Amino acid sequence: MQRKLVKQGRGALTVTLPAKWLSERNLEAGSTVDITEGNDDLVIGVSHKRKFREISLDLRHCRRKSMFFHILQGKYVEGYDQIEIFHKKPEFMDKVLSQLIGFTISEHSKTRTVFRSIVAVPEDNFEVILRRAGHQLVQQAEDLQLIVSKEISMVDFRQKEMIFDAHLLYCLRYLHKYVSSEASYKQFLLCATFEAVADQLRYIAKNIGTKKKLAKELSDIVSEYVKLLFAKDFEGIYSLLRDRLISCSKKTYLDGLVYCLYEMLYNNIGYLVEEK
Repeated sequence: MQRKLVKQGRGALTVTLPAKWLSERNLEAGSTVDITEGNDDLVIGVSHKRKFREISLDLRHCRRKSMFFHILQGKYVEGYDQIEIFHKKPEFMDKVLSQLIGFTISEHSKTRTVFRSIVAVPEDNFEVILRRAGHQLVQQAEDLQLIVSKEISMVDFRQKEMIFDAHLLYCLRYLHKYVSSEASYKQFLLCATFEAVADQLRYIAKNIGTKKKLAKELSDIVSEYVKLLFAKDFEGIYSLLRDRLISCSKKTYLDGLVYCLYEMLYNNIGYLVEEK
């Protein structure tokens, strides 16, 4: 989108903003916007003030919980504040709701359910939310040692992973709804990396057996990765993962799972590096 600059007074120039963008954020003459300067860009935004968005979906053809989840998940991430659905499976609704952080069921019957956001203005900034996801990922890796020692079951492991998945969905919703910056794409990719790593940890947990040393190694690697990530020490991340990829055994199926885990973390280092 391009806009012409219009001369205003002696030295000032003005630019018009798109009417649709203004309407979606309830902005009018006299409203205040935030302007962030960076290199050749000026980013215009508002402090989490957006128009209430709602949508109605006919999902009476859906018979599987997973299909309900994927459709609602998409609208949740898109940033809708109210999602009305017509359905034939009322028993699915509570299970779906558990994955939508910040939402509640405001209306419910055998054929109709309304999911509604109860978050007026988010209190956290995105980095705080992402750090929380990083901490949960570290805990997931630490649970490998509990799997080996049989202190928890795979059911317990999976339940914790579902909590982590719900938090990542909230991260994606937050990015789409509240963050308008060049860095948001990198942050989206980082969330995708976190999710892929969590999935890989589940596959490893199913196959790790009694390998205590490996469980401790993986726990330490993920913990160090997250620590270096938020310290923005990308050279440290590179050295950590490069050494592991070189030394990692490739003889068994479990070896392959571990190698893939390291590769997921290693292959996505480049987009995390920031200009100094």
